[in-house]
Amino acid sequence: MSDIKPKFQAERVEGNFKRTVMRIDEDVREITNNNGVTRKIVTRKIVPVVEEFTEAYEIYYPQGHSIRVRADDVKTLERLGVLRPAPLVNMETGEIVPDREMMSPKQIVQQKTRQRITGGIETAMGA
Repeated sequence: MSDIKPKFQAERVEGNFKRTVMRIDEDVREITNNNGVTRKIVTRKIVPVVEEFTEAYEIYYPQGHSIRVRADDVKTLERLGVLRPAPLVNMETGEIVPDREMMSPKQIVQQKTRQRITGGIETAMGA
């Protein structure tokens, strides 16, 4: 029997939150040598910056972990798929499972038989 669960559960939360992001600070210096040739020397530093925000999405995963994403970080929310309904996932294989209501009887049978295939390489190669 397959262990089918939603890929994630997301809920919008409000409160006072903080996150640390890394910013890159650039320092450009011009150095002139004895021949009058000027060169630019660029140094970069990674600087931690603490940001405060009040609205976020708490995203829970069936494996037992969670993350919090700023509500105005639409690019990350879209990449994670939080703005769409969560698909169902077979926890044994990691494959996304189509909604049974949208599947035809033939697709349901094919999915069940595909999950039951057993045997060695000879079976898979048709030998």
